[in-house]
Amino acid sequence: MKIRTVASGVAVLALAGLAVPAALDGSAVAKGTAAPTITACAPAPAIIGKNVTITGTGLAGATAVTIGKNATINGPFKHDTAKKLEVKVPTVRKGADMVTVTTGNGTSAGVSCTFQKAKKKHHK
Repeated sequence: MKIRTVASGVAVLALAGLAVPAALDGSAVAKGTAAPTITACAPAPAIIGKNVTITGTGLAGATAVTIGKNATINGPFKHDTAKKLEVKVPTVRKGADMVTVTTGNGTSAGVSCTFQKAKKKHHK
């Protein structure tokens, strides 16, 4: 007979052959929290050196945002909520690149976002 004492009286119930709720005997399995998802980057295209807002689900507490293979931005981030976070775009290559977000619950699937250099201002 397996006895695991979690709270006073639980072992007595188990010895008596009575059912012990999973929450009391320690065998309850915690519900897993899903990895984050990304739905969009705004503005599109995002401007290198400016802020981009990443929207999705499960983004709260993000620890890193990765753009492409070589640009990782570590948190904390502005406007870090479950549905959005804001990061300053580092120097990355122009064009489309994959973006991922990492939280304590895992890393999102990559989503393609487009990046461009800021337009030069013309002085007259």
